[in-house]
Amino acid sequence: MIWATGTLTKAPRASAGFTLIEVMVVLLIIGVSIGFISLNVGPRRQVVEEEAKRLAALLNLAQEEAILTGNEYALELRLSEYRFVRLDGESWQEFPPDEVFRPRTLPAELHLELTIGGELISPTILMAEGDESPPRIYLLSSGEITPFSIELADQTSDEIYTVMLHPSGAVVVEEDYGP
Repeated sequence: MIWATGTLTKAPRASAGFTLIEVMVVLLIIGVSIGFISLNVGPRRQVVEEEAKRLAALLNLAQEEAILTGNEYALELRLSEYRFVRLDGESWQEFPPDEVFRPRTLPAELHLELTIGGELISPTILMAEGDESPPRIYLLSSGEITPFSIELADQTSDEIYTVMLHPSGAVVVEEDYGP
């Protein structure tokens, strides 16, 4: 307070600005927004990657199981699902639903492209239902595997993963980074 001519007057106030609390609240809101955005974008990529890794792990496990048990296994593929089968006598039998090798359905947004022995399998063959035998990748008790490549692509993004037989005999997953 300044005394001038006997009256009480206030000193001029400093220019108005943002307080530290206001700045912190704005930063908190921005941080929460970025968190929600990354949660909505991140899992899309993980769906394709997780499916590709799951399929590769199951194929490697089936290969080991075929060798150890002396049974012949195969992976049957459709456009939106896959299942493992075991040769029982002269027919292929599906595994029970509670087993590791149970049938699995791919998420609707994933697109599957199959190449067997260097030949691209037509999507119409992969879509066929009924009595027609689906394409198979054979996992033999001798350790041999049908040469294959399975491309899994997310139709809503550019993410592509390829599950394939490596020259070493192991099934591997490769990410396609695109053009």
